[in-house]
Amino acid sequence: MTSEARRLSCLLVILLTACLLAPACSRGDSGGSSAPARAETASSPSAETAAPGDAPAAAAPEPGAEPGVAAAAERTPAKESAAAGAAAAQGIEERSAQAAQWYDAGKTADAERAWSGILKENPAHVGALVGLAQIRLDRDDPEGASEAVDRALKANPQSVPAIKTKVAVLLARDKTQEAVTLARSSLKLDPKSPALQMALGDAERGYGDVPKAIEAYRRMVGINPGGAVGWTKLGEALADNGDAREAQTTLQHAIELNPESYAAYRALARMQYDEGHPDQAADAWSHAVRLQPARGEAHEGLAEALLAAKRPAEARREAEEARRLGRNVDALLAKINAAAKK
Repeated sequence: MTSEARRLSCLLVILLTACLLAPACSRGDSGGSSAPARAETASSPSAETAAPGDAPAAAAPEPGAEPGVAAAAERTPAKESAAAGAAAAQGIEERSAQAAQWYDAGKTADAERAWSGILKENPAHVGALVGLAQIRLDRDDPEGASEAVDRALKANPQSVPAIKTKVAVLLARDKTQEAVTLARSSLKLDPKSPALQMALGDAERGYGDVPKAIEAYRRMVGINPGGAVGWTKLGEALADNGDAREAQTTLQHAIELNPESYAAYRALARMQYDEGHPDQAADAWSHAVRLQPARGEAHEGLAEALLAAKRPAEARREAEEARRLGRNVDALLAKINAAAKK
């Protein structure tokens, strides 16, 4: 074989070898890149920890994407409106709770402004309506109180605070039988409600059935033994029933539970005054005045006790403060002036 023929033969062998090897290399590259990818996906943390039914994790943002774009895409006008409504409702409830605290602290004007403002935004807000009804009761305006509490009950016929206030309104309007009927029927809503037991006790007491009132208040403190209000109500009813010793013990227990209870000190002062202990009554009224200096009735009660204790100068000072706070104390001041001349 000539040299030229040998060169042609070698070239042919090289070309055939190259053609046979090329497909195998191509198949090896492809298989090598896909198998590791499948293994990584199967062993990823999300695949191992996801609970059945969980939605797949959101894809990572593309490089260069602006932060928050995905979140913004999820927001809709309806969702934003609902969120704003929920925030507004929460704000109203917080303001109503603050108004209740002001009322309990004797800051009636602040409470009234807050509740009135709430009703401009939500005319059917039960808490605000009940609060205004209570303020009107305090001002001897049972008709105005009735209008407010009836609106509250129209908005929510099963509202316990509204029912309790309605009972108080009926008693203030001398509709005692209606008050008892309402209180008894309302207990079906929740026999273990301390507020409804209190409403029944108040109704029975207003109707003149003090023993039944005492039973209701005893049930109330049995349900909620840590509540000073229940013990105060029970103490008042016991005093009405002539059980002065137990009444005093009960009222003192209420004060131990809540040393800041204006109602408990007021009840104790009235009981001591009725029992003929004006100095002790004056001491209890002094505590009440310290707790709520803006309550005219506290200054008036203290003035009456001081007058009975033959301390007319102090009595005059308290009576004049009661007048400044809106109480009609003309007759009391006349008695004080007459006593001072003796």
